[in-house]
Amino acid sequence: MAQPRPSLALADRISATASVFCYVGHKEDELVKRISEKMAAALGTKVVVAAGLHWDNISSGEIDQIVRNVDALVERILSAEVNERCADDPTRPNH
Repeated sequence: MAQPRPSLALADRISATASVFCYVGHKEDELVKRISEKMAAALGTKVVVAAGLHWDNISSGEIDQIVRNVDALVERILSAEVNERCADDPTRPNH
């Protein structure tokens, strides 16, 4: 889960802080933390991301492809949400 906050480095930007709960031995925590912070900052609201990823014996190249796929999905979700918000209220930022 993540929540937006003012950036610590750039006062005019929104960033986010996340907390992640992960089962021992699972590695999706880094991915989930990054995307939850990105979504919270972009949407300006608290978000919860639940994920469970498991493939046996995959290569590092296959892991990289999964990460690219997740990043593409997040971009599509953010774009759709921003477009919906703008349609509902054309005076919103990001319009």
